[in-house]
Amino acid sequence: MNVIPFTMVAFEQDLTKTYLEVLYEADLAFEKIIVLPHPRWFGQHQEWINERKNDLLQVNAVIAEQLPIKVPYFSRCDFSKYSPLVEVVDEFSFWPDGLLERINPSKKYFFSYVRLCPPKFLQKAKWFHVHPGIIPPIRGHGLFWSLLVGSAPGYSLFSFNENAGIDNGCVVYQNEFLEEKLPNLSALRHIHLDNLVYGIMQYYDNYLRAKLLVEYFKNHQQEKIYTQEQKIKFGHSDRIFFAAHMNLVKFVLKKYFNCFMD
Repeated sequence: MNVIPFTMVAFEQDLTKTYLEVLYEADLAFEKIIVLPHPRWFGQHQEWINERKNDLLQVNAVIAEQLPIKVPYFSRCDFSKYSPLVEVVDEFSFWPDGLLERINPSKKYFFSYVRLCPPKFLQKAKWFHVHPGIIPPIRGHGLFWSLLVGSAPGYSLFSFNENAGIDNGCVVYQNEFLEEKLPNLSALRHIHLDNLVYGIMQYYDNYLRAKLLVEYFKNHQQEKIYTQEQKIKFGHSDRIFFAAHMNLVKFVLKKYFNCFMD
């Protein structure tokens, strides 16, 4: 296993599980994982999942059979499988002092957590995050806006600090998956639209985020940033897209995923 000189700050959620499993299958592991369990929040999250579990199991099954990797989304995460060093900070606060004390200014941190990272954490070390879209000009709602504007899912890895905030910062690596074969979701037309969109974001969009991260580390952390000439093709200048209107989502589902929703 090749150890990555990054520490992951993680909460047990689908995004975290995807990053860890995809990296593991690529023979990569974070040098350390700091886990914040938040049992109360985890319980609320699981209750929300359980209310939709039948739909989500079906969405995951259809997507998973078309991907080269299977992520154990519906079981607890064994963090020790994915890193030689796992630390747990079990405090009530989402961003506890116990975590701040463990932040080493000489280390790099990968963000796979919840809520915005407070300035005092960003000031202490360099943090990294993967976000959908070729940033700028495309940023927003998972792979849906990339497909609408560029016809291929695109992602950006960037570092951020106290001035940039969570969704901005210095881009260090970006790529569009031009050869990616999008999953055929025609068998999921009966699924409630909200649950289908959630499932795509969790079980496919997250997979592509992790795939970008693998590329970055396999390329020895060499920068890959789109030129201005490449960005011109999108036809937008620093356009930020927020949550997609459901009619646009239905259009993407029909055009790219062969899923016709009423």
